[in-house]
Amino acid sequence: MSRAGYRFADGRPASDDEMECVAVAFGFAGIDHLRRVMLAADARRAGASPAAAERIAAKAAREIELAEFSLRAEPVRRRSQQRRTAV
Repeated sequence: MSRAGYRFADGRPASDDEMECVAVAFGFAGIDHLRRVMLAADARRAGASPAAAERIAAKAAREIELAEFSLRAEPVRRRSQQRRTAV
């Protein structure tokens, strides 16, 4: 399943690789570009101006990147803590 929990229309979980392929197939540079465009569209639908929508999308993209980095770093932290307690 993808980190973001995406699912296909039939309810099947989509992997990160599948979502990357879907994003590229629809003309995006990748899944991060697709997310940013989707966030900006959501903000515009909610009534934000185009400039505000872009700022909202950029901030959300940074938050997503930080969250994903934190998820990748968590196993490393756990392993280093285990080493410290084992000594």
